[in-house]
Amino acid sequence: MDKQNSNEAPVTPGEMPSANVNDARRRFTKTGLGAGAVIATLASQPVLGAVPYNCTISGHASGNVSTHGPDGNCQIGLSPGYWKNHTPWPAPFATNQLFKDAGGVSNGLLDISATTGETMLQVLNLQGGDMTALARHVVGALLNAQQFAPNFPLSVAQVKAIWNEVVNTGQYVVNASVTWTVDDVTNYLSSLNS
Repeated sequence: MDKQNSNEAPVTPGEMPSANVNDARRRFTKTGLGAGAVIATLASQPVLGAVPYNCTISGHASGNVSTHGPDGNCQIGLSPGYWKNHTPWPAPFATNQLFKDAGGVSNGLLDISATTGETMLQVLNLQGGDMTALARHVVGALLNAQQFAPNFPLSVAQVKAIWNEVVNTGQYVVNASVTWTVDDVTNYLSSLNS
């Protein structure tokens, strides 16, 4: 017969091993499974990649009310002034592309009087505030979203959706309790530029 541990009673064939052996196996199994979960957690990346939470629409809207780690620098993108003076632009965007067709005709941008018939570069050169200022920042945000994806907090589709909602309604609904004016959206997009 095999030598048994002095703490365990000998086991005869057909008899169940003592509870001590089963408890030791359970502890080992639990520890082994738990270590795998810890290692997987440590190795995983955040869902938003390198984008600090306070740079996302939700993080910006909640301000200091909600914290998800330390605030990071939101100046991830380049300003509309930079894009006005630097080419080539990231594909599929081009300086001679009509603003309303930005990033493709399907799901394009709605025109306002200031942008009708204007190219993306011409929109960057427009003077004025309100919707005209927002249009300049939308062009910059589209280029930044394409150039710096996935590290820019907005996708091209999100920038288009924000613009189109503001054109349609005069505001952007962040969530059920937060609505941004044209100036709020412009300030948010501006905060993402270096």
